Amino acid sequence: MTPITKPTSLPTETSQPKKTIFPTILRFIFAALALGLLGGCASTANFSEYKVTPEPDPSFRKPPKQGSLTPSKDADENLETCTGIAGHVITIDRETKNKTRLNEYRDEFKCLVKRYLEYRKDNSEKNHILFFVNGGLNKTYMIRNAAAEQIPLMLDHGYFPVFLAWDSALPSSYGEQLAYVRNGILRESAQITAPFSLVGDLISPIFRSPVIIYNQSGRFIDSFFTPKTNKSLPIDYDPAPLEYDLNKDNLKIIKSNTSLKTDKIRGIRYLAFTPARLPLSILSEDIGRRAWKGMVRRAHNTVHHPGEYDANLWIQNYGKEATQYSSQNNKISREDLLAQRIDLLKKYPNGLGKFARLFTDISRCRHGSLENCNPQFEKTKTGHKHFFELDSNSIKKFWNHIREPSLKITMIGHSMGTIVLNELIPHFEGTLPINNIVYMAAAASIRETERALEPLLERPNCKDSDCPNEILEKSFKTPNFYSLMLHPKNEAREDSGYSLLPSGSLLEWLDEVLNEPQTALDRTMGKWRNLHRAKHVFSKKAQEKMTFVVFPRQPEANYFDRVPLEHGDFNETCVQYWDQEFWIGNYTFERDFKCLKASEAPETSSKI
Repeated sequence: MTPITKPTSLPTETSQPKKTIFPTILRFIFAALALGLLGGCASTANFSEYKVTPEPDPSFRKPPKQGSLTPSKDADENLETCTGIAGHVITIDRETKNKTRLNEYRDEFKCLVKRYLEYRKDNSEKNHILFFVNGGLNKTYMIRNAAAEQIPLMLDHGYFPVFLAWDSALPSSYGEQLAYVRNGILRESAQITAPFSLVGDLISPIFRSPVIIYNQSGRFIDSFFTPKTNKSLPIDYDPAPLEYDLNKDNLKIIKSNTSLKTDKIRGIRYLAFTPARLPLSILSEDIGRRAWKGMVRRAHNTVHHPGEYDANLWIQNYGKEATQYSSQNNKISREDLLAQRIDLLKKYPNGLGKFARLFTDISRCRHGSLENCNPQFEKTKTGHKHFFELDSNSIKKFWNHIREPSLKITMIGHSMGTIVLNELIPHFEGTLPINNIVYMAAAASIRETERALEPLLERPNCKDSDCPNEILEKSFKTPNFYSLMLHPKNEAREDSGYSLLPSGSLLEWLDEVLNEPQTALDRTMGKWRNLHRAKHVFSKKAQEKMTFVVFPRQPEANYFDRVPLEHGDFNETCVQYWDQEFWIGNYTFERDFKCLKASEAPETSSKI
């Protein structure tokens, strides 16, 4: 079996809203300036260096053309037959996309039910659903292609994987925020003020250039020169003095191997390209800030769809695809669409975003009657015709399996995916058997994470009548929480484009430029330099269920493909981020497959 050759890069696309008031090429150029600034945010696998053996099931992926260095535009998914990645991926595209996927949830859920029943048939003793939420700087096809590679490996590991894929691409996020969004409201057409906003984004950073240059210089000094006398920043540099931590039992700092010999070369290269890098850093600051706001807005919309607040927007997004499902003799009126919206608002009180609807439907099946265990869009007045209907026997089997006490749920978020989970989890506290919550390089703030998760982590285990009324899980167990972080030097030293682009991981940029945090608690959760100062805000009871892991500056020999050294490394296939050994910082555990550097990979491979 021939190993998978990972293409050199994953291209990004220019956003294509319905109407535009300036050339698309110009918008792409300006948006691309921020690409280096947010480069650490991308959470798809790095397809450039490693091969995976054995090859994942080819039925999940469309094979690329011979000699092509780019992945297929989309992994194989057929919602009619529920083949390929169908049933394992729930997709949310941007609202301004011409061909919306919002209304496909009914078919995605039905495929999920069908594939879950297949999973239980093959794994009668396994009942563990894994939800993964991607981070920023990703188009949905990038997540779906990564899912196509990882789904077979997760199934072999005993999980039923579900990728919650949302569009967080930079160009479209910036263009949407620039032209369509005003004060939190998505307008139907591009606004006349967009060109003035663009000019402001390009000009205003020039006047702040001394501050920007100062911050860039400070990060360089901070990453290459260790302040040996600075006792106020414990565990910033290895070796890590654990005696500074107020709660040492839930902290694991993995000691680094010998210092990298390439550090001096890297520092010289970084200084040499400073004249070319600084102008890009200056021009990209406001563009990056606006793009970031757009991505955060999209993260929140995965739970609460903007159509909940704006009837016209609901009709704009749902009306197009609803019309496709209607017959010529059954036209869908505005009144029908508004009636559908009101009906769904009643049935999905936790939000009309796809991800909220998914968890509501699973919770309804787990705790409700058999009659309620069916997606709440059947027999609507809109006359929708679906690809296929689940028979009553399949619904009953799903209802029985999802109600089993053995069901476990693991939720993993990378980077901005943790913002989605912070929005999602509180709505379903105590209604689903969540066993593990894993945050990898969390872009969510410490304050948001504490507010979202501490009530759940503080709840004691209970059973049957001992559980309070709001806890529907009658064998409730407090979930375990894992926060995985880069070594602080890797965080500060991450660069892109051979030092031609601004330095520092996404979390560095969020704390210093994009987020403008008001206090230490408003800084990102996924940086150890932030967390060690504020770890005590989590109660002692909550910290009993929390584990914090800081990965090494560099790993032991022969393990470089298994340890995240940059922000985007956490969900690479070779890291096997779905294994619990990885959550506790053990990167030397036995893999289900072998990752080899492309130059060392054999032409053929056998089953590992």
